Amino acid sequence: MPATPVRELVLENVKTTLQAIESGADYFNDVYSVVRTAPNLANIPNELTLFVFSPGDSNVTRDGRGSPTGLTETQILINVIAIISHEIASDTHANQIAHDIEKAVLADRQRGGYAINTFPLGRDVISDESTEPWAFLTIRFQCFYRHDFANPSTQR
Repeated sequence: MPATPVRELVLENVKTTLQAIESGADYFNDVYSVVRTAPNLANIPNELTLFVFSPGDSNVTRDGRGSPTGLTETQILINVIAIISHEIASDTHANQIAHDIEKAVLADRQRGGYAINTFPLGRDVISDESTEPWAFLTIRFQCFYRHDFANPSTQR
């Protein structure tokens, strides 16, 4: 049986991290679920549900600046989508939740030892209080999870 790919170990670590977010005092009660799929808005429960999107990997090769060594970094973009239905889905509460998600993910930047580092890229918060109070959050991270040292001329 082949070993689990590092990418899957990283994403499993992110899922475990997000599920462990403690309930906020005034704004949500525990993470209901963490799903790695596109959300179906018709089936969103009232509890906080997180959707993790990972568009794919990309390799970045950096030359050795005149040395015989170079560096290849493998990156994954991790987008955490939070859709919240509350009695009051305000910008303040949505930003508190976004802060908790960022804090939880960045507490273990090496993803349990499988990554080199994890960086925040930004967040978008949209609140809709027209008919149903909803808040939509998108929190983006970039994770470097593998690197290879080699002669840059031999790297693919």
